[in-house]
Amino acid sequence: MKLRSTAIALGVGAATAAGLSLLKVDKPVVIGSTAVVVGAGLILLKDEDELNADELTQEHCNQIDDSEDTYDDLNINRLSEYIEKYPVGIDDIGPRFAHLSDLYLERAKKRQQANDFNGAIEDYTKLIELVSENRIPDQEVAETLKGYAQEQIYLMYIDRANVKRISSDLNGAIDDYGKAIDIDTESSYYAYGCRGIIRGESGKQQKAIEDLDKAIELEKLKDEKNRKEYYFYRASFKSQLSDHEGAIEDYTEAMKIDFGDNAKEYLFRGFERSKLGDSKGAINDFNEVLNQYSSGIPEGYLGEAHEYMSQAYNYRASLKQESGDMKGACEDWWSATVLGKDEIRKCASEKYEKYCIR
Repeated sequence: MKLRSTAIALGVGAATAAGLSLLKVDKPVVIGSTAVVVGAGLILLKDEDELNADELTQEHCNQIDDSEDTYDDLNINRLSEYIEKYPVGIDDIGPRFAHLSDLYLERAKKRQQANDFNGAIEDYTKLIELVSENRIPDQEVAETLKGYAQEQIYLMYIDRANVKRISSDLNGAIDDYGKAIDIDTESSYYAYGCRGIIRGESGKQQKAIEDLDKAIELEKLKDEKNRKEYYFYRASFKSQLSDHEGAIEDYTEAMKIDFGDNAKEYLFRGFERSKLGDSKGAINDFNEVLNQYSSGIPEGYLGEAHEYMSQAYNYRASLKQESGDMKGACEDWWSATVLGKDEIRKCASEKYEKYCIR
């Protein structure tokens, strides 16, 4: 089996694709730990051609090297066989560091894909031990690799936290995101964002807002692709704390970052304006939800578009009813009945039958 490269690429666990989509929205933001190529392999392994015979005498390691399979070709059982028969212990890794790291990482990813979350967590835990600088026997090398090792441990905590979140171990996920933040606060906008969302969904809205404040602040130093979602979530938690004006401000900020349509932001800002008695502003926002799809619905977004549109029609109908525009209200309730599902359809249908059928 050929090494993936002369350097070790760690920290790209499959769980990172889950992103931050913890609220009930249909468009998850894809945010994950970034693959970082570590200098450890370059120092510990150098180049494959330079590995001398003494370093490869172990039969098991030769078996791995001679195989034409790639890591991706190995199933969980085969990966487990290689790991269990590995000829060196975790405290005496030596030049085989890259192989063992790759095996654990690949098994963690495959276990997570197979919904074996406990197994994936065990592998990420072992990786954290494996990459820790005090597990590298050569102290001079360990000191050289200290920065790289810390970066990899940071990424492993992120990946392990993501798996814990998926498996509903929210306290464990919060703890691991916190450990990642402790290692590298200035690069932890993703960890702050994830932890903030989990805290908010767990009823700790104020702590969630504090985390999202930090995520937004740090993300400004990177790029804007995640800030739209951070603003949206922070607005939601502010609303739950009855800070409707603050929520409106955050929804408005999210709209300024254009990654696709803003139907979701207009819809929820309309809710907030309605709560403050701004019926005109709310109706304008609900109108904008519908305008987002006036020229057609993008492929793959039909369900999402109908959900947002049905809610906009339903809530706009109630505001029209309050203003005495029963004809407009009935038209909107009918549209919500046609497009809506479940509770929205039931609510709109009942209103239509009660007020519009003579």
